[in-house]
Formats: sequence, C-alpha cells, structure tokens
Amino acid sequence: MSSVVSQDVQRLRAELDKYKLLIETTGTGYVILDAQGNVLDANNEYVRMTGYARLDEILGRNVVEWTAEPDRQRNAAKVEECFARGMVRNLEISYVAKDGRVTPVEINASVLRASNSISILSVCRDITERRRTEDARRASEEKYRELVENANCIILRWACDGHITFINEFGSTFFGYTEAELIGRHVVGAIVPQTESTGRDLRPLMDEICADPKKFERNVNENMRRNGERVWIAWTNKTVFDESGQVKEIFSIGSDITDRKRAEEILKESEARLRQSEKMTAIGQLAGGIAHDFNNQLTGIMGYADMLAARMEDGDLRQFAQNIVVATRRAADLTQKLLAFGRKGKYLSVPVGVHQLLGEAVAILERSIDKRIRIRPILKAEPAVVLGDPSQLENAILNLALNGRDAMPEGGELTFETEVMTLNEEQCRDNPYEIAPGQYLRVAITDTGCGMSDEVKKHLFEPFFTTKKPGQGTGMGLASVYGAVRNHRGTISVYSEVGHGTTVRLCLPLGTAALTPVELHPEMHTPRGTARLLIVDDEEMIRNVAAKMLRSFGYRVETCADGHEAVEYYRAHWQQVDLVILDMVMPQMGGRDAFLAMRQINPGVRALLSSGYSLDGEAQDILDEGVLAFVGKPYRLEELAQSVASALARAL
Repeated sequence: MSSVVSQDVQRLRAELDKYKLLIETTGTGYVILDAQGNVLDANNEYVRMTGYARLDEILGRNVVEWTAEPDRQRNAAKVEECFARGMVRNLEISYVAKDGRVTPVEINASVLRASNSISILSVCRDITERRRTEDARRASEEKYRELVENANCIILRWACDGHITFINEFGSTFFGYTEAELIGRHVVGAIVPQTESTGRDLRPLMDEICADPKKFERNVNENMRRNGERVWIAWTNKTVFDESGQVKEIFSIGSDITDRKRAEEILKESEARLRQSEKMTAIGQLAGGIAHDFNNQLTGIMGYADMLAARMEDGDLRQFAQNIVVATRRAADLTQKLLAFGRKGKYLSVPVGVHQLLGEAVAILERSIDKRIRIRPILKAEPAVVLGDPSQLENAILNLALNGRDAMPEGGELTFETEVMTLNEEQCRDNPYEIAPGQYLRVAITDTGCGMSDEVKKHLFEPFFTTKKPGQGTGMGLASVYGAVRNHRGTISVYSEVGHGTTVRLCLPLGTAALTPVELHPEMHTPRGTARLLIVDDEEMIRNVAAKMLRSFGYRVETCADGHEAVEYYRAHWQQVDLVILDMVMPQMGGRDAFLAMRQINPGVRALLSSGYSLDGEAQDILDEGVLAFVGKPYRLEELAQSVASALARAL
C-alpha cells in the first residue's frame, strides 16, 4: 500500500515540476498573494520585475512596495474587487523595481480558495514593448493628424457607396462646411455637383473610380462650394482595401486649380479670337479682291446700261436698260458689303450725328415693321457725334435693326440705346480688338426675340453665313456691319441666349462736340461742262464707258491704259489737261505713283481718284497728298459727272 502512495506522490511531484518548469519558461510573471497582498510564492520572471535576484528576498513582502505611487490606491481597490468578484482582468499598473526601473505590467488575477485559507493568483505580463509600440503609434497618429490638419490641400476619405468618412479642416473650410456637416453625406450633392457645366452627370463617375481605381489615380473634375460656386480640383486618389482585399475606401488629396483652369480658358479664348481674327482678315482680303474686280466689271455694265436707257425712245427697251441698271446696282450693293467686311469700305471721314442716324432708322422701321414690335429709343449720349462715313454707319444700324426685327416674328421690343463711355488702357488691353484709350460712343441695339446659340455666334460675322431661309438674306448684313465698325476703329460685341433675345453693342471713337454733322442725303444735280479730261485705267471697257459718259455731258476726254503712258501724255500735254481721273490700282505704275510723277511736271496738277475698292487707308494717303476727291466703282452716269464737276469746282 505504501509503495502505491509513494508512486502517486512521485507522479504528483513530477507533474508539479513540469508545471513549474512551464511557468518558469513562459516569460510571464506569476505571483500568489495572501489576503493582505503579501507574497506567498512567485516565479523567477515576477522576481525580475521587482528588481530582486531571488524569491526569498520578496517572500512575505507586500506588493505595495514595488507598485508605483500613482497606482497604489487603484491597485488596492482592484484587490478588494478581486475578492468580491473572484477575478480582475486587464489591470494595467507600473512596478518600480529595486534599481528604480519602471516596468508597466498587465495583471489578470483570480481568487484561490482552500478549506482554511484564501489567496490570489496574479498573472503579470511585462507590457513595455506594447507600450512602446502604442506610444509610437500614437506619436505617428498625432504626427499624421497634425500633417493632415495643417496641410494646405483637401484630404478626403469616402466609402465606395459615395459617403464621406473623413475630411480635414482645410477641406471642410474650403468647401464652406464644418467637418460634422460633411461626414456621412454623399460626395455628389455635397462637394460635387450633380452635373458639370458641360452637362456630364457626375454620380456615375464615383462608381467608376471605385470600380477601376488605377484608371482614376489622378483626375480633374468640377466641384462645388456651399455657396454654389463652381471650382476645379485636381485629385490624387489612393485605394484603401479591407482584409478580404475588397475596396473599402478611396483616399483622395485635392488641390484647387480654378485659377489655372480659368487662365487656360482665357488663353484658349484668346487663341480662338486670334484664329478667328486671322480667318476674318484672310476672308476679308479675299472678299476685297473679289469685290474690286467685280466692281470694275459692273462699272462697264452700269455705264452702258445708263447710256442705253438715256437714248432709247422705245419705252419697253428703255425699261429693259433701266432694269439692267437696277440689277447692277443691287450687285454693287453686295460688293460694297464685301468691301465693308474686308475693311476697304470707308468712303468719308466727316462728323456724323449718330442720334440723327438712329432717328432716321426708327422712322424707316416704324413705317415698315410689324406693329406688334415696339421701338424704344433711350438716347443718353451727349455728345453723340463720331467721325466716319454716314452712309456706312447708317447701313450698319439699319442692318442690325432689321436683324432684330426678323428675330421677333411674334412681336416684341426693339431698343436703341446710346451712352458715352471712357475706356482706359487696361480695358483696351483686355479688349479682343485693337483700340486706343479714350472716349467712345456706345450704341446698343437689343431685341427680345429668339436669340442665338453659341455655335451660331461663332460664325456670326462671316460673309454669306445666315440662319435665314433661302431667298430671305444674303448673309452679308452682319459681315458688312463688322467691317464698317472696324473701319471706324471701333468694336462690336454680341450677347445672346436662345429664347432670351440679342444685344449688339457698337463702340465708336467719340468725335468732339464742336463738330457739325454733315447732311446725310444731300440733293444732287447733274452739271455739264467743257473741261479737258484725261482718264487713266488699265481696263479698256472702263476707259471706253467713262469717256463716252463724260463726253455725253460736254467734256473733252482723252484716255490712257496705264500709269507710264499717262505720265508721258501729261508731260507733253499738261497745259491742255484740266483734270486727271486716275485708277488707283494698275500694273507697273499705280495711281499714286502716276499722280506724284505728274505733280513733278506740274505742281498744280488736278486729279480725281477712282477705284473698284472703296476709300481705304491707301486711298486716303493719296488724297492727303493732293488728289482732289475719290469716286468709287461702279459709278452711274450722273454720279461720275457730279464727282468731276465737284473736283473741278474745288480746283478753281
């Protein structure tokens, strides 16, 4: 029997030794305390925590001795709690070892009850490394928080359902919200508009970013502040994955590029204006060249038709000739519009009363337009005088008024408004046209009609572009307005929206108040004469028809085919020549060179300038050098005779 007991004791001791070995090698401190907190037993790891070398140095001593001062009261309370509840879990306190070393520990304790005693088993784990890790993590998080909160950019996190989970202070302030007002809201509707200004729906974009994050690592889109202001943000997006590898959130960093975007738009608009200006210049040169050649041909047709009509006794035949004249005049009107567009259409530079022009335009309109259209003049400009060609300006105003009328088939209101304005250097620099600082007369013509789309406005001033039905317009009206305004060193701008009418604003350099406007439509009579004339033109038909027209009024006429021939003729016969009619554009020697050569022969040479172009800068230079007047082709019989008579009268 005793041998059996002995074997049991040996087995028990072996088991105890095994568990003791396990306890000693776990790296965890174990201590048994009595009800007062005195050490009854402990393993080597616990002894190490106290800073002593052997167990017998701490046996019987109270744990309060190596418990840090701030934790003693809390530790005592937890001991009482342990006795009351039977256990304590995850108690964190600090031990101060014999050598002063502080060790943070985590304690899990349980009550041990025997038949005649009660004690506590505490399992103590050194959490120094965990504390270091937590402190490092907290420091990292604090650094990250400071970085995020102090960053001068928008930092945003949003879930794949589109709801915002985080936004930094800079971002919430930028968009005009508090952080709390944005957290939980859907990105679209909060900081992203439902649709871009281009009309693109932005809600699907959020789904696309989550579905293919790499595709949208960088993107630029239109965003929206709380006050409705649209801004452009450049975003860098990073994907945050969950444990299963699914996209959990999108981490986005945004920079405001609104100013850059606007600068790019301004540059793009400027480049577009430059391209448009270059295109208009090229078209203008082409149009001017075509009109010049066409006018030369029309001069012959109109001259011969006029002379036929004057000589025909048969009424029907005379009417046929007059119909040719009418048709030629209409063709000439079209070429004048082409010349105006090509900026070769300025005839005169005289004081023009714009209010008088507007008054005549209103009078014409009141007799001809739909009575459902109300005309409202608001004439505030004082003075309202500009330097220019009254006929061109009148035609420009009438063209704009008639366009306004056509835009209001159901009636509406047509407003003419004038005011004086001053443009400074900065305003002139920002203007799409090259203009000089100073005072300008602004004429605004507004209709309440159908308005125009942006695409129509792009081509508005191009010749032969029209939105009217075939047969209702040539497309030259606005082109000639554009040319006339630019001829007068002015500007033209158009504001229009579909369904909301159109306003066209003309700005013309203001003349002085002292200038007296010329009579717009003076009466003319056809004089006769006996003066000796020299006609110089490289077009044979024009030479012949002009000579016949002037001879029919009593003048004696000689002709020359080019400038060289004319100079040689004048050198031999200048005393018998009262007036030279010079074509401006001729091969080898043009009108200007021929005139200057004749003036060397006779400083008192009298000359009249003629051209298929209208009076432009080159022609004005010739006039400034002493040529008496200008007559534009095509000319009618009476017009040519009147121009010759006026030039001869000025020369006396």
